Amino acid sequence: MKADANIRLFSLFLILFFSVSPLIINSLNLFVTGNSAEYSADSHFIFSIIWEVLSLGILYFVLKKQGRNLQGIGFEFRKTDIWHALVLYVGIYFVYMIAIAISPNFSQAPRNVDYIRD
Repeated sequence: MKADANIRLFSLFLILFFSVSPLIINSLNLFVTGNSAEYSADSHFIFSIIWEVLSLGILYFVLKKQGRNLQGIGFEFRKTDIWHALVLYVGIYFVYMIAIAISPNFSQAPRNVDYIRD
């Protein structure tokens, strides 16, 4: 009974470590150095995909150790998921384009704000 509790605690720690550690590392880097990690958008996207796949793999491993499966927690694939993903992507893209069109361009904002102090 005690060994089972230790395994479950270790599994919880493993999942939380892999899901939260990138946030903590980036926050500490920002706090210590004063600037955030400067990745290109492509490398940031690839890193995020790799991290998500790794996190899902660990979740699968932990569930298998407990004798459960992904369907048991509601993670199953249906053919309608592809349609929902496409509609969601087009909808978000449309909202994003509207937001870009009506929002000010922040790169044109003055960088020197010393004129505010009087």
